[in-house]
Amino acid sequence: MLAYARQLKYPRFWKDFFRTWLASIGAFALIVGLLAVFFPDFFIGNVLIVLIVVGGSGVAAIVLSRPVIPFNEYVSDRAKIRLVVGDLFAQPGNSLIGVTTTFDVTTSDGIIAKSSVQGALLATVFDGSEARMGKAMDDALLPHTPLRSIHKPGRTNAYEVGTVASLSATNGTRYFCVAYTEMDTHNNAHGSIENVEKALQATWDEVDRTTNGERINVPLIGQGQSRIAGLTPEVVVRLIAISFLLRTRRSFFSKELCIAIHPSDAGKINMREFHAFLVQLGTT
Repeated sequence: MLAYARQLKYPRFWKDFFRTWLASIGAFALIVGLLAVFFPDFFIGNVLIVLIVVGGSGVAAIVLSRPVIPFNEYVSDRAKIRLVVGDLFAQPGNSLIGVTTTFDVTTSDGIIAKSSVQGALLATVFDGSEARMGKAMDDALLPHTPLRSIHKPGRTNAYEVGTVASLSATNGTRYFCVAYTEMDTHNNAHGSIENVEKALQATWDEVDRTTNGERINVPLIGQGQSRIAGLTPEVVVRLIAISFLLRTRRSFFSKELCIAIHPSDAGKINMREFHAFLVQLGTT
């Protein structure tokens, strides 16, 4: 019931609800019309029939518009895919964090938005300490060689797209910070769908190398300041799911993918359609 109540604030819910309601009215009206051919006297001037049609259609719309939590289990691949609405950092398991190729860590000068997932990582895991997060990032990047240097405020060493800096929290949780966008000299991030796919594959490989198959949480990467044309929430959840499943079919590396959606983005995804997509994905 609570899940249903949460849907009421999303325009998408009301659009689907009224569309279903009108379709139900049409179906009921068709049935009534056919019956009226055989029992015309019963329907003439009977207001109760109208109320039953409208009310019954409303009940049908309520039932058909009930919330669906996307989930599917691929037994043959020993993996699960689910979508949850909530805080990424409240989920059990390890998490993917999308970053730029310069691995900037500062929010005080506006290079990284405080409202971003990376900004939340800084606040939640490192208690807002840019120095601590910067040191952890430097240590994780030691095995990697920068491609070039960019003249800009903040960090200037730029690494290859797909570079993963694996950070460990005190509770043993790993945060796979993967580069999927590139900064210009004005600290504007730019990316592409191809870079997102490359970053996902690099993360799966790092998860395979450094973990024992624990759950991996992934946010809606490619949104906000990343400026990736065409990568809507509807597209990115499908891209993440397909990438994970294809990598799992190659070799097992994680028992579960959890796509964590911030509550402010939940209304941008048709949960029912995404659930149907997951079911279809498992039959291919």
